[in-house]
Amino acid sequence: MAEGLGQQGVPEEKQLPVAEPQLPRAADEAALHRVARRRDRMESQRKERVDVRYSLDEKTDILAMARSLNIAAAHYVGAVVMAHVHGHLTLPGRRTPVDDLIDELNALRA
Repeated sequence: MAEGLGQQGVPEEKQLPVAEPQLPRAADEAALHRVARRRDRMESQRKERVDVRYSLDEKTDILAMARSLNIAAAHYVGAVVMAHVHGHLTLPGRRTPVDDLIDELNALRA
């Protein structure tokens, strides 16, 4: 007796994965109606300036990340730089104390 799924000799259709619909997040909806506000004035304003140059790709990446975080690009760059200055962020290609420990463990295992 033939199976109930299709005809004999005819391949079954492949089931394509169905993507679940993206539901709107409450935070996204609230962001549409949020009123932009400036930060409060500080008693002493920032007066020093540092000029930097970026390639077009770097600038595009910086702007995209800043937009995704909903902050200004200058604020994003400043926060990343200060994180590195305070030791919370390492640069790629730079050795850290953890790298030295890993090398030492590898030497001891060998």
